[in-house]
Amino acid sequence: MNPTELEWLHLKHNHFPSQMFGSEDKLIWGIENALHSRYDSLGFDTSHFEFSYT
Repeated sequence: MNPTELEWLHLKHNHFPSQMFGSEDKLIWGIENALHSRYDSLGFDTSHFEFSYT
């Protein structure tokens, strides 16, 4: 498993257990919130993350 797949696995297990999203927008917002909370708690700078909602 590559590092990206491993991080996605951690996000799914820690932030989205048994959670369903009603739309793609809600899924994107959930991923964004999970990324920010995970990496902020680890002390990483998340200001370079940019999400596009087009």
